[in-house]
Amino acid sequence: MKYSTGEKINPKFWDKETSLPISTSGKTKEAIERRQISNQLIRYSNEFSRICTSLEYMDIRIELDVIKEELYKVFKNSPTIKNNFFSIIDLYINEKKALGQWGNASIEKYNTLSKLLKEFQESTKFTVTFNNINQRFYVLFIQYCR
Repeated sequence: MKYSTGEKINPKFWDKETSLPISTSGKTKEAIERRQISNQLIRYSNEFSRICTSLEYMDIRIELDVIKEELYKVFKNSPTIKNNFFSIIDLYINEKKALGQWGNASIEKYNTLSKLLKEFQESTKFTVTFNNINQRFYVLFIQYCR
């Protein structure tokens, strides 16, 4: 998997075997920058492992787009818009409302379900997407609602 961290380093300071900057001691600007890059790359690696472990535990198929989205959320401090489950649910509710296909009771039920799913996601750190709505999600969500 390729993922841009935004880190830049002169190739002569890169260790191809470890896939990290060549370590150096001292307090020079160059040494500090290399340690910072190493630390950041290790954070990415740890987060990647955490995401994969979480997906396996939740019995969710590990897909690159899911991993990239999770990394983006952690390191870019912003959720991605593309295929955002809740944006699509909101569009669906608003469309049904605008077309007059649902009454107030149905709109309220779907809004309540959307709110519950958001609270579930926040509480459990289980990212709700269309790809991971499966039996494992169902069990976790029902347990959460009880």
